[in-house]
Amino acid sequence: MRVFYCSDQCQKADWTKHKAKCPLISIQTIDDVKGRGMVASRAINPGQEVLSEKPLIHINGSVSSRKYHQEEILSKYHHLSASSRAKYNSLGYVNREVVGNKILNIWYSNCVGIRVLGQLTEDDEEEKGLYLGFSMINHSCAPNAVINFDDGRKVKVIAITKIRRGEEVVINYLDPTRGENLLKFERQKILRNMWRFKCQCVVCSLNGQELERNESMKKNLVCLVEKQNQFQRVPVQENAMNRLSLEVEIMDLMRKIGLEMAREIPDSLHYCYFYAKILQIQGVSLAQSPDQFRKVAYEDAKLLGESFLKKFYLRDNQFDAIITSVISTVISSRRCRRGYIIVKSG
Repeated sequence: MRVFYCSDQCQKADWTKHKAKCPLISIQTIDDVKGRGMVASRAINPGQEVLSEKPLIHINGSVSSRKYHQEEILSKYHHLSASSRAKYNSLGYVNREVVGNKILNIWYSNCVGIRVLGQLTEDDEEEKGLYLGFSMINHSCAPNAVINFDDGRKVKVIAITKIRRGEEVVINYLDPTRGENLLKFERQKILRNMWRFKCQCVVCSLNGQELERNESMKKNLVCLVEKQNQFQRVPVQENAMNRLSLEVEIMDLMRKIGLEMAREIPDSLHYCYFYAKILQIQGVSLAQSPDQFRKVAYEDAKLLGESFLKKFYLRDNQFDAIITSVISTVISSRRCRRGYIIVKSG
């Protein structure tokens, strides 16, 4: 529905009533390469929900054969209404000859893993779902939105930066990473193999010194993450200072890289809190309070959406268990030392 006003003054006067009915986004043709995409119909603020949608089709993540999953997809497709099948058939897809079926090719080109945090074990396979509106969102290595899932399998797209009216809403198709597949040739290879396109986003379009600077920061990040991983073999209380120093460097680099690392920054801040807390328990004087790291991690996770916030709370519980154990060890150690001094003096 389109609404017309006689003047800007009348439009502003009616905005409070009309805002709820005014579509936040629309589907438009972006260009000959991208085809259709999702575009903001009005300004969208960071943290604002852009889209909330139930899956048109979803399949369970039970460990079964590919043939079984394909039969399930085809069965659920044929149970759709005629209008839903028409919308499904209108989606773009990569023609994979090994599949040899348009319905399945559309599925494999547009489905997404449904990750409901706290409901998966290492042995479970994530559920897969196809969402009509969500399928219209194109990729960018520096996205302005991220995806979340609620307990009811709804996909929710949340803006992570200001999206202007007329600007395309984009997400990162690649999984979050702390070091792998960050460089341009690595990203381009995955996108080409999985979705058959060459990314031309703002990051992939960098050249000269700007590209060199971007790639250099990522190479440094990879090195820092590798160093951090080397400490995982030793109990955290024995090398918390080294871990904290490295994690602060990792977090600072992620901030400089920018939107490319937006999904990973809350985790890094949370780890900074954890290592700083261990040091605080051990009596080490710190320039920044551990709770400050945690506060910013929480705020960043909250901005990104409920999946990130749920992940924050799950990790917080894990950290609390370790912190409690370290406190107990430190108290026992201090009691032993005091006992030794009393016995020796007697």
